[in-house]
Amino acid sequence: MSKPKIAVTVIAIVLVALVVFYALFVACWKYFSDQKGKKEKVGILDSSTGSFEPDPEIESPLHFKEGAFKIAFITDVQDAYPLNSTTKAFIFEVLRREKPDLVVLGGDNCVAKYTDLDEGKEENLTDERKEELTEKVKNLAIKEICDIFVGQETYFTLVFGNHDHEQGMDDDHLLKLYQKHGGKFCLAYDPVPALTGTATHNLTIKNTAGNKNVFNLWMFDSNEYEGEGDGAVCTDQVEWYVKKSNELAAASGGMLPSFTFQHIVDHNVMDAIFYRAPSFAGNIGRKTSEATYWLPLLRFGNFNGFVREVVCCGYYDHGMHAALKENGKVLACFSGHDHICNYITKVGGIDYINTSACTFHAYKEDFLIGCRMIELDENDLTTYKTRNVFVTDYAKEDGSVLNTFGDMTQKQAIRAERKRKALALFGGEGY
Repeated sequence: MSKPKIAVTVIAIVLVALVVFYALFVACWKYFSDQKGKKEKVGILDSSTGSFEPDPEIESPLHFKEGAFKIAFITDVQDAYPLNSTTKAFIFEVLRREKPDLVVLGGDNCVAKYTDLDEGKEENLTDERKEELTEKVKNLAIKEICDIFVGQETYFTLVFGNHDHEQGMDDDHLLKLYQKHGGKFCLAYDPVPALTGTATHNLTIKNTAGNKNVFNLWMFDSNEYEGEGDGAVCTDQVEWYVKKSNELAAASGGMLPSFTFQHIVDHNVMDAIFYRAPSFAGNIGRKTSEATYWLPLLRFGNFNGFVREVVCCGYYDHGMHAALKENGKVLACFSGHDHICNYITKVGGIDYINTSACTFHAYKEDFLIGCRMIELDENDLTTYKTRNVFVTDYAKEDGSVLNTFGDMTQKQAIRAERKRKALALFGGEGY
């Protein structure tokens, strides 16, 4: 056989092997994804019998200060009890250095369970004992998180994520613990408990003078797994949003410019980030109710930043994106959930922005661990600025407290930062 024929044969074998490997990979991914979609909510503490009353709509204390307003978006802390020391120190440093006017916790905020306690490791625990220990550990863990914000006198609010819904505790009860331990600094509330999910709410921001609402923040529970994929903001929540938007517009002389925050991104981002799988490829890739996407083929140029894993978007479209477009004043939608995705893309004139996880407990890419800062200028509310603050930013410093806990040394931080900068050449700046 001639050398050219040998070369062609080798190339053909390699291509066939790659196709087989990819097919096996997709089959395995689909199997485990389907298993995840079948999970049922565990309810040790079930308070869904209507015992919780609607929270009164709060008078938002938020306002611009000398024409500026700053938000820290911290998502997917997803930690046990006690909270990881590096994560805790990082959040504290963000508050100390950045001095945000508000922190938004983006979901999967706490996954502490009774087995985190020594008593919870005992054998043959009764369901009643598990319930007692779940209540105990959730109080301890949520208090530890809230104490960071209370200690720095920083307002915070939150949305719930899919893992928050799996904590063996009714979501309404979980919200009450944040309100209890956050005190006046916790601005999360549940004005309409009948809505799907928990704590879908809004917070207005007044001008510097404090006499007029000039901006609005929407918080949506994107719920649990649904269909063959992840959860989404549901129809009744969208209807509430439209009604509330109109009420605010009537009271403020027009639609207020706004941001939205939810844990799981709307699936309308998929066409902006991925190519759809060709029909001959069959049912492979990431599915939504409308299409299947060819995962390895990213639409570079349509987004800035990093897409380091499958975008686990909502499976169904319940009309949220269409409602946001109709509003006309929504500048950006912020999400988390995908721990190692950190990107900005535009869909229908709205920025969709995902922020990577702030965790050393769940799966992660060291160079992406951090949070997102969002800055508003009262003189021009048609735009905003956003940037990331990564753990590496602080851990690379000489004498930094962040490189003393063993999760990220100074050398690791420097290497991780170099990796991030190198990979940014492919994804573009602006992440």
